[in-house]
Amino acid sequence: MISIKKKYIIVIFVMLFTNSYSQEIENKNKLAANFQFYGLPIENSGWPTGFIVSLGYDIVPYRKELIFSIEPRIGGGAFANKETEGIEENTVYRYDMQCYTMGVAPKVYLSLNSDNDAYLYLENDFSFLNSFTKIQDYNTTSTRKEYDYFHFYYSCKLGALIRYPKTNLSCWVGYTTLDFKNMLNRHLPRDRKRFSGEAVGSCLGIGFSF
Repeated sequence: MISIKKKYIIVIFVMLFTNSYSQEIENKNKLAANFQFYGLPIENSGWPTGFIVSLGYDIVPYRKELIFSIEPRIGGGAFANKETEGIEENTVYRYDMQCYTMGVAPKVYLSLNSDNDAYLYLENDFSFLNSFTKIQDYNTTSTRKEYDYFHFYYSCKLGALIRYPKTNLSCWVGYTTLDFKNMLNRHLPRDRKRFSGEAVGSCLGIGFSF
């Protein structure tokens, strides 16, 4: 037989376990951490790749039902691209960028069930990027430095949101207008080949809010 002490322990454990999953999910403002990856990691594809890690505050103005939210955010990250040729993979060109961003992202939601713990959402991300880039131009060995400030870009993302009592988990895929061509060509010497096709294109990511 199970002793009285063990019975009490089992009852308390069951009550705590049940309570943790019966908490009502509230529609409230939350801190958000986002990890976003850009481009496709295909060698010599011509597409730059990179990442941005951001922190934000997701504001829910309508508390009765999750329909809309808006998230101001700041972040930092890095981008790079290079082209090589030959068996020895000699560098044709390359650049390495460090950056920080600031922006705002309104989102609209569609609930997928009656418990309102699973959603699809559409996010429109309006951001500015500030960057420092080391550039090795086409067929050269020397490098130059380029600074760029308040470079506006827009990203459209389709995501899925899973809500728990204390934490939300989201993931998304999307398209971004980020393009580094103008920045790379801004102070390029006239006798050097110009950059083209430096649009990032795709993005995907994962986020947590709490």
